[in-house]
Amino acid sequence: MRVNRAVSPAPRRSAIGTPVSRPIKFLAGLGLLPLLAAAAGAVADATAALAEREHAFPSLVWTVGGAVVWLLCYALLPRPMRAYVLGHELTHVLWTWLHGGRAFGLRVGRRGGEVRVTRSNVWVSLAPYFFPFYTALVVVAWGAADLAGRATGWRNVALGLVGLTWTFHATFTIEMMQVRQPDLREHGVLFSTVIILLVNLAGVGVALSWVGGLGGLWWPQRFAARVVAGAGAAATALRAIAQGFSL
Repeated sequence: MRVNRAVSPAPRRSAIGTPVSRPIKFLAGLGLLPLLAAAAGAVADATAALAEREHAFPSLVWTVGGAVVWLLCYALLPRPMRAYVLGHELTHVLWTWLHGGRAFGLRVGRRGGEVRVTRSNVWVSLAPYFFPFYTALVVVAWGAADLAGRATGWRNVALGLVGLTWTFHATFTIEMMQVRQPDLREHGVLFSTVIILLVNLAGVGVALSWVGGLGGLWWPQRFAARVVAGAGAAATALRAIAQGFSL
């Protein structure tokens, strides 16, 4: 099963995805690997911080409980491919709109889907792999209910749905990335994979900070600290190497 996205008739090709740009994107993917390591480390930091906060435990239980429910459904029940394909294509539509383009010709089926867009770039192409569409719907609905004063007593349910829908996103993303997806090949597999992992880790880190009451800026600050520390270590190593050659 392949989920395909067609571009509008006779689009003007950009440098993205051309043979000239692919080596550049490959090098960019290699260059982003230290940021990926920093993001993973910051997620580990958030997990360790939450383990020390007893009041965060109930929220984590509901979130992890939702994730476990989806994993059981994914393993034991027929997989809702049409729902995944719909979310995949609607994510292309949303990100096309965000970049000032138009989308039309949406088709969704169990064997795949298609949407025609007038503008495409790396974010439009890869958005379904790092943007959890159904989780975003849950968060928007929860936020709207909270503003309207109707969210009292529903926080744990919302957290459970966040865990369920994000794990839905994660399992299908892993499954789809094992298929030769045009979305990934368009920008190079290494570059695309690094971008997808980096943005997903950022989402997990921010979500953990929010669910555990650490504050929305906790994970970005830890990520920035790890990037700075890594850059300092690299600079020290390079100076040591340079001094070694100068002897």
